[in-house]
Amino acid sequence: GLPITFEVETDWRQYLPETYAVKLWSQARQWYARRLGTRRYPQELTICNSGADFGVTIPRPDLVLREGLERESPEWRMQLYGAALYWHLATTPGKDQRVTDPNILRGKDVLEVACMRGGGARFLAEVAGPQRYVAVDATEDHVEMCRRRHPPLEGLGFERADLCSLRGRFPASSFDVVLCVEPGHLLQDVQGFIDGVSHVLRPGGRLLLCDALPSDGLQSLLNCAEASDLTFDVCDDMSMAVVVAGYSSIPGGHLYLRLIASKEPTASTE
Repeated sequence: GLPITFEVETDWRQYLPETYAVKLWSQARQWYARRLGTRRYPQELTICNSGADFGVTIPRPDLVLREGLERESPEWRMQLYGAALYWHLATTPGKDQRVTDPNILRGKDVLEVACMRGGGARFLAEVAGPQRYVAVDATEDHVEMCRRRHPPLEGLGFERADLCSLRGRFPASSFDVVLCVEPGHLLQDVQGFIDGVSHVLRPGGRLLLCDALPSDGLQSLLNCAEASDLTFDVCDDMSMAVVVAGYSSIPGGHLYLRLIASKEPTASTE
């Protein structure tokens, strides 16, 4: 990949002005994304996200380069860049994108929400060493596709669940990490999502999330977190890495952000 110079102290508050027209366009894109689901992506792909190029090599690329993908083809690159985005989110503990820890998920119970075709879940379950990795999606067809396309792996399971209704789906304090890649088009109930994440996380657990967000979308997440026992510790702009990958545009008035929130260590386990 191309080398990237990172700005460690990026000021994520400095958004481009978001006009009314831009906001309407953003809402239209979200509606379109919800309607199409995984059909937005080539059938060959099992990792469905914007992709990002951090100029580093991911572990075990053979796990994501499916048989039949032509080397250096757009689909081949999209799988690699998609896996790179997952790896970066799962191994970068703080604000400095250059400081990584490959053991963040090791031995942990992980819940991924909105897993789409499940390729990112299968990749992390293999290379990051979690004890248990539960990947969920609200669309039954996606869940069935995940079960068909991915070889069985101990500790990895695919289930149906809506990211805004986690409280009613999983026991309290049942996961150490909740991971969420590009959920924005599905976040119809932000408070419900945050409440559910807080419910399923153990005290001291973390939410790892990335997506292209407008300023009001970010503010909504922050406001909802304030009403829960979650605290956002990291809000980092990784737009450049997405742009360098070259397979997804970032809408006007948005930044592609990496967010990390932690649950209070003394929080009630309900």
